[in-house]
Amino acid sequence: MTQDPARLRLGRIRCLEKTVQCLTSNRPLPEALCFVPKQVEYMTSGNGNALAIYHNHSTDTKKLGEVKNDTPVKVLGHGLDVWNDQGQWVQLTDECLAKLLGEKSGEIHKNGGWMMVVDSKVSVSVENGPYLLPIVKKSLPGLPSLGPHAVASKWQDAVEFAFSVRIGGAEQAAKDLRECSDEKAVEQLQYVPSNWTAEHDEELAKFAVKAKQRETSLDVMLDTMTGKLSEYISAVKASSENDEAQTLLDGDSGSYWESDGNTGKHWLRFHIKPGVIVRRLSIVLDDEDGNFVPQTVEVAAGNTVELLTVLRTVHSDMPQGELTLLENATTPYRFIELRIKRCFSDGVDTRIRGVKLVPATTQVSGLSQDMFDNADFANFPKLDQNISKEVLYRRAIVLKRAISLFDSVVCLVTPSWNHSLKSFGDFTRIRQLLVLSGIRSPLLSTFLRSSSISTAGNMPVIHMNRRHAREHSQDPTAEPSCKNALFSQMFEALKPQNCGTVLDYRWPGRQTQWWECVFSNEGMIDQGGGFRETLSEIAEELCPSASDVQLPLKLFCRTANQLHDSSNLYRDTYIPAPGCELYAQYTWVGQLMGACLRSQEHLILSLPPYIWKQLNGELVSWEQDFATVDTAQVKMLESLVDLSEEGFAERFGGLLMYSVALSDGTQASLIPNGAD
Repeated sequence: MTQDPARLRLGRIRCLEKTVQCLTSNRPLPEALCFVPKQVEYMTSGNGNALAIYHNHSTDTKKLGEVKNDTPVKVLGHGLDVWNDQGQWVQLTDECLAKLLGEKSGEIHKNGGWMMVVDSKVSVSVENGPYLLPIVKKSLPGLPSLGPHAVASKWQDAVEFAFSVRIGGAEQAAKDLRECSDEKAVEQLQYVPSNWTAEHDEELAKFAVKAKQRETSLDVMLDTMTGKLSEYISAVKASSENDEAQTLLDGDSGSYWESDGNTGKHWLRFHIKPGVIVRRLSIVLDDEDGNFVPQTVEVAAGNTVELLTVLRTVHSDMPQGELTLLENATTPYRFIELRIKRCFSDGVDTRIRGVKLVPATTQVSGLSQDMFDNADFANFPKLDQNISKEVLYRRAIVLKRAISLFDSVVCLVTPSWNHSLKSFGDFTRIRQLLVLSGIRSPLLSTFLRSSSISTAGNMPVIHMNRRHAREHSQDPTAEPSCKNALFSQMFEALKPQNCGTVLDYRWPGRQTQWWECVFSNEGMIDQGGGFRETLSEIAEELCPSASDVQLPLKLFCRTANQLHDSSNLYRDTYIPAPGCELYAQYTWVGQLMGACLRSQEHLILSLPPYIWKQLNGELVSWEQDFATVDTAQVKMLESLVDLSEEGFAERFGGLLMYSVALSDGTQASLIPNGAD
């Protein structure tokens, strides 16, 4: 009896919940997420080229011997492979080394015996590689084989196995898992360095993304290959509209193939040129195409059209811009057929805007251990603390696994605006790692689209007097209520009782104007220009660009960095005024910010990262983030950390007051009469 897929999905959600708890409390991550098989079986390519065995995972180290490759030879390696700039490497087991090298195996040092799986600098084809092909078996007790094209690492299966409800309970599942895992490698992936925090994880994720952008990353490679598909694909056939299908190879997402037929009967067949191994294949979609977007796609391949074998079925829970159908494939096929079985919202026809193909020519891990060699951590100070590159590399691996797990289940728990236990709200605590997510942009688009209103309703007309606003800006003290400021005029005019409608501020992206402005004593007819001018002008009132003018409003105040000449960090920023209690106005500012995010409009507010991070629900730190508000204060308090009791008494004795200066310059007592 096979497990219900719904049970496996629930297992992934449980694992993600525990992973989030571990990340936020700096505890070792779940064993299942860090799972490494005890050993992995490979088969040499048998192409006649001898394969070298090296002392370490580099061709620059000592060569220990060679393996004849006239016929395929079985090779056993440890489960955790290593990617570097040269390619993918696997460490051979002691038994395998003894078999391959015979008497020479006794000369091998403790960590010796590495073979290259894929050389990233050599074009891989049927004739010359890859060097080692993984042999995929039934990797875990009770789980079916994923077929000949599954990835050698099976941590995904381990997660589903350990966290799915089953007879025998969690203890038995954990025991079964340990029996087939490399416990030393699992412990290495679980290892959390001392004093490691969520801020370290955030910087590591950003560093990995930045380093990947500098290298020839998978995403760049995909974009590069889009316009060169004719080098790998000789022809495209389609179930209908065959002429339109040829546009899939032109690299233009503005053109597309749209089928014409019955539901579930649409297909595309790609004729692959001889000698080409398609490592990865994706289709380009547009989530705005609605029920034309494919949801379930069956992938079949083979060397004759009559005998195509189904490799996998890909189901998407959320419309997205790109859907990966093949990944880490190592077998050459003359024909690859995509069968669209279902579209979103039970659409009849489908629409595909392009194809992206990655041939087996370069590494596609996205993480390389060499990216941490001589790395410039100037913008990532948390990582520049004598932490070994091996530790950083392994931590980056498990962070990618965690986000991959998030990507696989986020569609099952969103959207949910009334967040409850074990919903998307629990997972937002790791949002700082979402830079690693492959569906971040589609997820954001889905949230914005699902929460927007379908129609904007009647456009309100508001009357404003910009002459009064300019007079107020010249001398804000003359009118302490600030009622003549343009911000205040708009705030009052857009109240439901004044404009005749309740504004939701979640307008669809196509809404180009939210209200119409009538300016007193001005001959302007607002066709959108006046509306945009008001957004620009109220932003200038909230956060003036000039540092020598009085603030027209009380909502924001200048940061200490802006007032201190000695500071050169974020000297043009503002923060909410500590003593201001105009909460309705703050709410309105937030609504305008949200409306701008959904559109092409701009509301330029110069706020420091300390504020933006809190608005985004991200973690903030004193030394890194509050320094963007008051660098002098941070440095002063840091100087007190290592100050002795005698030094403190000598420096501050008789001068202590239990009060603090707020950001707006006012004094607040920490205890009754603390300022005295």
